[in-house]
Amino acid sequence: MLVSKYGYIGIKGKKKSRHLGSSYLGAFFSSPKILETEFLSSSFGENSVSVFLSILDGKLASNSVGVGALFDVDKKELILTRDLFGRVPFHYTIIDGSTFLFSTSYTSLLTQSAVRRDLKPDVRRIKSYATVHGDAMTLCNSDTFLTNIKSVLPGHALRLTADTATSVPLLRFRPSKWTHLVSLEEFGEEFRSCFLNAVRASDKGPHERFASHLSGGMDSSSVSTALRFLYPDHPLLTLYNKSNTLDSDENLYAQAVAEAIGSEHHELIQSTNDFDLLREYIALSGQPSSKLSSPSSSWTLMKFAQSHHCDTVFNGVGGDSVVGTGFGATERAFADGNWNVVRQLIEKRVPYFSLSHQYPKWNQLSFEEKTDIVVQNFLYKQLSNKLMHSSLSEFWRLYNAVSKSFHISHTYFLRRGFTSLVNKSRRKETSQVMSVIREEMLKQSEEKDFAAMGLLDDPTDQAALRYSFRGVFNRQTLLVNEQDFASSTHMGMVSSSPFYNHELFELCLAVPDVVKFGDGIGRAHFREGMKGLLVDKVRCRSTKTPLRSHAQDVVIRMFNDSKELLFDSKTIWEYVDRQKFDHQLSILTNKKIPYNHKVDTRFHVSKTISLATWLADVVQVD
Repeated sequence: MLVSKYGYIGIKGKKKSRHLGSSYLGAFFSSPKILETEFLSSSFGENSVSVFLSILDGKLASNSVGVGALFDVDKKELILTRDLFGRVPFHYTIIDGSTFLFSTSYTSLLTQSAVRRDLKPDVRRIKSYATVHGDAMTLCNSDTFLTNIKSVLPGHALRLTADTATSVPLLRFRPSKWTHLVSLEEFGEEFRSCFLNAVRASDKGPHERFASHLSGGMDSSSVSTALRFLYPDHPLLTLYNKSNTLDSDENLYAQAVAEAIGSEHHELIQSTNDFDLLREYIALSGQPSSKLSSPSSSWTLMKFAQSHHCDTVFNGVGGDSVVGTGFGATERAFADGNWNVVRQLIEKRVPYFSLSHQYPKWNQLSFEEKTDIVVQNFLYKQLSNKLMHSSLSEFWRLYNAVSKSFHISHTYFLRRGFTSLVNKSRRKETSQVMSVIREEMLKQSEEKDFAAMGLLDDPTDQAALRYSFRGVFNRQTLLVNEQDFASSTHMGMVSSSPFYNHELFELCLAVPDVVKFGDGIGRAHFREGMKGLLVDKVRCRSTKTPLRSHAQDVVIRMFNDSKELLFDSKTIWEYVDRQKFDHQLSILTNKKIPYNHKVDTRFHVSKTISLATWLADVVQVD
């Protein structure tokens, strides 16, 4: 039988049920029309049970899988499946070794008295969450923030019996299927086809009208442009979050795209009610916030779209990690000692050198002079990194090998080294730390779990593939997806992220980094694929959205509004070192320290506020 939140449906043999619509198990929507068809995900409706079981057993390949549950009465086995990218949450708990509870709503599990009875925050999960790059560099696994609630892995089936729990991948990425593609033009053509198919597939219409987030960056601009290309006559709203700060406003790029596609364009000022929105955001998902500061920007977009009768908001989320830049090609060539390739790639990068603004006469320099600066900058980073993370003998071995192929400017190195020492001296007041978690908790080790890597089928070039794969299937991304789903469904909306597409990501995994690197601008296969679609002002831009100076104001505002909760709480300080936190807070509020020296500080303060809110409002331990 198949199980949904409304009960169960008995199925015999290969008979298909007409009532198995495409939807999310356990989701809730405001439209009664949607509720009528909300049973299980499309993979159950498209395949007979016997076919689906063959997929589970690895006898058949599948290109799609959704959230669903199947109970085998004969084997007394419960099978839970989750969509490939974890866009829909799916959690479960086992009570007294005999009762399984599962839901796409984390908070619905928390309403059960038997679940609340054994609530215990997972210290290792909290440590990862509150450590700089901790979640972003860790593959997603079954752990959640509570020890008695687990997660079904994205793209996997969890097979549960009274005695066993086995997770098996339902889909796999096979980059080798694209080996027939060689040139940039071939990859670009295939990317265009896959991307348009991904946007089309992510559309769950029909809609009265739909909206698209348009930041001015290449990802959201491409999604908005593809929507207009696919639906030329459909009403399309494009939404831009205006920052009101000159150093980070991208409105000219967004306006250029909006004018090119003829959308109804709106510039929005995000809410300043940051802490109240944070509390609601956490309450809806049942987990600490995935945001680096406040959820107000995404909340403002969704609310505006909702007020304008849009049921879907498209976005470019996941574009960076799915597409890839190719910039890792230079580091890998350096690690392999392929000096000619290193020089060739660096020369291509010269026109796009990100530190050129530090050289007042940059535009007056010859290409050779510019190249030498970029080479010295690259060598300095590589050699100083080697010096810090290896023995002195290993460093000298590398130094001698490099000096045979490159001129190493000792003047440049001394100047950079002196500047680095001065900056470190000035930054002593910032005392950057990786985490404000208490020392005894930081010492707790966590076993590495590579189960999610089962989705990657190809054994070739594992280093590059694993890096790209981890960029998509990590804890941070999964938490973002789960909370995005919780907040959008609360509003009766759909948040659509077309970049999370099986075929598109598989293709991007197959593109060699040297092809992605292109002429030095990066993402060359993406740019090639968008020729003739995306306006060149955005398609050919080499810059990204700069660090936003107003972010520190948002975090300070959140802190001021959360003071009572923070300092009336005893529990948060069982996890966070109060002395470390107070020091980070003093850095954040020090106006003499530049905002770009406070990136980690903002992280520490905002994550502490989020954890304190979760402990007080969800776990309810204070």
